[in-house]
Amino acid sequence: MFKKLVIIVFTTLLLASCYGHRDASSFNTDWNGIYTYSTYRTNESTGTGIGESYTLTLADNRCNVDIVGYQVDKHFACYLETTTRPNYINIYDLDNKTKFGEVKRTGVDDYLIKVTYFDEYNEPDNNFYSLDKK
Repeated sequence: MFKKLVIIVFTTLLLASCYGHRDASSFNTDWNGIYTYSTYRTNESTGTGIGESYTLTLADNRCNVDIVGYQVDKHFACYLETTTRPNYINIYDLDNKTKFGEVKRTGVDDYLIKVTYFDEYNEPDNNFYSLDKK
């Protein structure tokens, strides 16, 4: 009994360290996959067009965010946090702990993303956008 309990606790701690979210036992592997989102807009202050493609990779042992496009090439490891809302996950930059965004599952293979990450080219707008899962 004690040996089984130690294995369960170790496995839970290992999952928590891989994902970094608070309740590793509640992470549903149905979230695993590669998600993509692309956007194009104009920066009103400079008149410059800005196009970005986001790729979010969630797997049993990793979480990565890749942002590529005009004047942007950013890649970082991430971690997930579950929320009290059952169909939502929050995504954070592993290095600086800033929130990248949240993903909402609205149906079978139907996902939305709200990107809260921002830099000099990207300003969050608090809207959810369609996210494709490969």
